[in-house]
Amino acid sequence: MRVWGIDFTLTLDHYLRVDPGLAQLHGLPTVWTSVKIAGFAAPFGGLLSLVIAYLVERVRPPGGNAIGFVALLPAVLPGVILGIGYLIFRSTFLPRILGVLMAIAGSSYLTNSFAGFLAPELRAHLLPYILVPCGVAELSLTLWLLVMGVNVQRWKEQAKAGFLTS
Repeated sequence: MRVWGIDFTLTLDHYLRVDPGLAQLHGLPTVWTSVKIAGFAAPFGGLLSLVIAYLVERVRPPGGNAIGFVALLPAVLPGVILGIGYLIFRSTFLPRILGVLMAIAGSSYLTNSFAGFLAPELRAHLLPYILVPCGVAELSLTLWLLVMGVNVQRWKEQAKAGFLTS
């Protein structure tokens, strides 16, 4: 599918650009940029995490729980999972039950996160059980995508309709 002169066809051809067996390594600068960014971000993020963990667990400053909570905010996994569940439920590419399962998983992650902040003792009791729906949902989605895939005909129909109406 071409829109405004750009080919948006789903393909895996870009992986061929970084194959060392090819004479021209078109994708190598992109990979090298990613490696440089990761080389900076990983030690910096690790050091920052170490400092925050030390402060929260050893120094225990006033508002330490709030600092720990803010440090864990990047794990906004519940919102992402809820959003994915909603999108799957609304789309026609995948069965709606997968969307429902993902929404339940997002709710479980959300409950786990808030329980850890508000009632750590409760979280300790919930933790093994509250993550079961997450595993079921994510495994179901993964297996469905690996085995069945998406409904390509509906994908193309909605892609055309979306580009024409926007």
